[in-house]
Amino acid sequence: LVWFYCNLTMKESIMIANGSRIRTWWQVQHYIDILLYALLLIRADGDFSLQFSLYIFYMSGCQVLQFYYQAGSLYKMRALGRATHMEVSAEGLRVKTYADLQFLSPFFVLLYIFQFYNGYTLFHLAPNAREDERWEVYVNCALFISISLGNLFTLIHVVILKHQIHKLVKSPELIRRNLSNSLLSSLGKEVKSQ
Repeated sequence: LVWFYCNLTMKESIMIANGSRIRTWWQVQHYIDILLYALLLIRADGDFSLQFSLYIFYMSGCQVLQFYYQAGSLYKMRALGRATHMEVSAEGLRVKTYADLQFLSPFFVLLYIFQFYNGYTLFHLAPNAREDERWEVYVNCALFISISLGNLFTLIHVVILKHQIHKLVKSPELIRRNLSNSLLSSLGKEVKSQ
């Protein structure tokens, strides 16, 4: 996982330098993940290993679902001419991305609850840890809880924005009200000239 998040963070930095609009929280979260999984790598705890293995298994399934969502979104953007072939992803499912986000959101909320529960479990395991390892357990606890809350708030923010955009696109009256007359007239001129 340390290797995965190091590579992911490097790729995201390159994508941001090339104009990608990745939310800042996701990049910060991946730096936190590097620290978290590096600390968990050097700490062997039998009481937490089964729960952590189940968490990793569930998180991997969510990442596969997220891949298909992002690939489908990229396919839609390419088909509409809003993305170039230089965008990083594979061809995906041809479905409405807003509906996919509604489908994926419960899986991610459950993942973030699992992350919070991991922090809670580590908090209760810390007093039983050896004196020299106790700080690692508390740091891992704080990292899991911060990742959980940051992810949850960012997901809620993204879902609200996507819902507002979806509502706007579904209602031509709202589009007419929100666009200025000059923009509408310039769009009309472009359509007539084509």
